[in-house]
Amino acid sequence: MTKKIAVVTGGMGGLGEAISTKLQDAGCTVVVTHSPGNAGVASWLERMAKEGRQFSAYPVDVADHESC
Repeated sequence: MTKKIAVVTGGMGGLGEAISTKLQDAGCTVVVTHSPGNAGVASWLERMAKEGRQFSAYPVDVADHESC
């Protein structure tokens, strides 16, 4: 069986969060990116864990080609 991995930029809020959770519900391992310096990452991951969800989150500046 092939494991599917999805990377969702801005996956921690609004539409991005909805996409992240739907992909996870569909069986994907979901990695989300967030803006560097986002102070809400730990609380979002904690809230998701309380809902039984496990995500990996990484800071990425999508405007900086080299950082991607």
